[in-house]
Amino acid sequence: VAETWSGQRLNSPNDIVARSDGLLFFTDPPYGVEPAQRALHFQGLYALDLAGTGPAAVRLLADDFEKPNGLAFSPDERILYVCDTARYHVRAFEVEPSGSLRVGSSRVFARLDPGQPGGPDGMKIDRQGRVYVAVALGVWVFESHGKLLGIIATPNRPANLAWCDSDAQGLAITAVDAVYKVRLNVPGCLPPFTP
Repeated sequence: VAETWSGQRLNSPNDIVARSDGLLFFTDPPYGVEPAQRALHFQGLYALDLAGTGPAAVRLLADDFEKPNGLAFSPDERILYVCDTARYHVRAFEVEPSGSLRVGSSRVFARLDPGQPGGPDGMKIDRQGRVYVAVALGVWVFESHGKLLGIIATPNRPANLAWCDSDAQGLAITAVDAVYKVRLNVPGCLPPFTP
């Protein structure tokens, strides 16, 4: 779907999230690409519109990440959360209806423990706006304003998350060699293109 930005090959597109209008947002960390072979010497957050009438164009939204990774929208799609694995934090951006990021809206939403053997990876949001982040010791759960509520411990390091069960109150947690599931009291925000 997308291999380049501004004529340069992307590093290693990693995670993607779709807004309800079809606009796609994705991260591009440097995983698997040696520094000498990178066409882009930054790691970015991008948007891609496949629903438009013209050719799909990749738009760079932010280029100041060290290792951008998981991303997810708030329930009203006004806030985009993005994990920066190397910096052990989650950033939040206000998103304009056009898909651009509101200038000056970038903020660190949550800081994670840099003493862990790995920074934040995948992420999901529930319908009440709580943010679930896969980190080395389990799934960290934050209130919508950034306060840590607790950690869902996992036997192995989690990598990503998905809502499951017919009521979307199941949280599937993928790890290197297993998939775990927990039941929650609130449903998750499902992608807009659920079959």
